[in-house]
Amino acid sequence: VKAGSLAGSLPGSWQGIPAGTPVLAALGDFQASVRSILENEEEDGIINFSTSAQIAFLGKGDAQSDEDNLPDSVDLFPYFKGKNLVVAASLNGGNVLEAFVSMLESWISELGATIQKDDIWQKLVTISENGQNDHHDHGLVIDPVIFGERHDPDIRGSVQNISSDNLGLSDVMRGLYRGLVQNLATMMPPHLLKEQGIQRILASGSVLFKHKVLQKELRDAYDIPFVFREEGNSSYGAALVARDYINLER
Repeated sequence: VKAGSLAGSLPGSWQGIPAGTPVLAALGDFQASVRSILENEEEDGIINFSTSAQIAFLGKGDAQSDEDNLPDSVDLFPYFKGKNLVVAASLNGGNVLEAFVSMLESWISELGATIQKDDIWQKLVTISENGQNDHHDHGLVIDPVIFGERHDPDIRGSVQNISSDNLGLSDVMRGLYRGLVQNLATMMPPHLLKEQGIQRILASGSVLFKHKVLQKELRDAYDIPFVFREEGNSSYGAALVARDYINLER
């Protein structure tokens, strides 16, 4: 039974829902989230940056043609109406920033001081936003894949090009932001989106909305117009799929 198609109907009333109400086959959470914010299936790509990070667009052909020449880091997810989502799903996103903040909190505690985690977050965001006015790139290179990746579970993070003048928190935060974006851009290269006719990227996710410098790094890496949307809501997407089914049956 295809997702979003009719699976049956309620045999009896349930929680105020009358008997005979159509029941549709279950949907994937990610697919439903994409459905909630995707506007132009031919020209829109999707980026979500929350605990983890995903970038996706709708394939233009069948599964075989969509899969041709894709890197190992990209997967095909079934979508609605027989289409496929071309997806790079990274295991490293906001969880990396959370790990960094937890590390700082632990260090501060070991030094005998106390700072609330919320205060650390706010200070880091402020420092990073102030630091972006410094146009000199101090060259700290952070590859923050501390949780590995599905296509390379054994990969680990690294820090390179450390010098005496790039150890400030602003440098480290910029390096983390850039490293997260570069990892995503390696998994889903910008040229791949452009070759598929993607004209803009709809961006969502709690982490993205809180970190302006991360937004800038994404814009710079992909060089495609970004439109920031409220976070994709899978329940709303499921409701849209149900509406599509009802409209089709009329």
